[in-house]
Parts: sequence; C-alpha cells; structure tokens
Amino acid sequence: MQAAQCLRDIGLALMRLSRPLEALEQLRSAAALAPRLPHLYSNLGLTLQALGRMQEAAEALQTAVEVDGAANANAHAALGVLLASFGQSSDAAKHLKMALHIEPTHANAAKHLEDQEEQLKKMDLKMALHIEPTHANAAKHLEDQEEQLKKMRTTLTGKKGTSRTGQVTGGR
Repeated sequence: MQAAQCLRDIGLALMRLSRPLEALEQLRSAAALAPRLPHLYSNLGLTLQALGRMQEAAEALQTAVEVDGAANANAHAALGVLLASFGQSSDAAKHLKMALHIEPTHANAAKHLEDQEEQLKKMDLKMALHIEPTHANAAKHLEDQEEQLKKMRTTLTGKKGTSRTGQVTGGR
C-alpha cells in the first residue's frame, strides 16, 4: 500500500507539472498495486480527462465513486460534470447532489447542479411541447426558463451573451 501511495503522489506531482501522460503511467501502476487506495481513481479520472480521454475518465470516476463512496465529494462532482458534458443531465444531477450531500459547500458541484436542474426543466418543457405542440403553458414556461437562464449567465459573467464554463477541480 505504501508503494502505491508513493506512485499516486508521483502521479499527482507530474500532473502539477503538466505531464499527464507520465502521471497516467504512475497512477495506473498504483492502481495495479492497490486498487482500493482512496482517491486513486478520482485522480486517474481527472488525469484521463486532462488527456481528452473522456469515456475512460468517466469509467475511472465511476470506479472512484464505487471505491471511495461517501468519502469523495470531488469524484461525484467530477463525474457529474463529465456526465453533463455527455448530455446525461439526470445522472449528472444525481452525482452533483451527492457531492453536495458529502460536502455542502462544494462550489463546483453547486454551480453545475444549478445548470443541470435548469437543463432538466427545459427538457421536460420541450417534451411537453413535443407531445402537445400547442400547449400554451409549456411554451410560456420554456420561454421564461430560457430568459431566466440568460439573465443568470449575464449576472454570473458580467457580460451579455457569454456562457460560462466550469473546470473540474479535484484533490486527492
């Protein structure tokens, strides 16, 4: 276990030095030695994400959630953000809520959860319009939701028409 921790720490140091390929090698070696090492798979997931290997990152973050459980808010938040980028708003919201349950002040999770809940509302309203295209309430509510979202983005960014993007942060 101690060797695996050293490898994980080397991997994290390499990530801080912007050397993700080398970090990935160290983290995978750590996983081979101690697959239940806390926070290892969230570090692995964030490294894979930095390399643009999103599907592998999602798998590693899912493993992190399974291994670390309720001890790793960052894994839940990172997985939620990644699932949101895949368009899986419902699953994303579930993981973001779990991150906030574990760590109520997790800013990244709170910000992205708000976005996902807005997305889910819009999807529900669009579905109502698809089922009944002349549904006046759904059309009006969808318009209101889009206007609210636009105002929120303007308030948060300080600029009109600019959307904000979130960056996944994570510790070990």
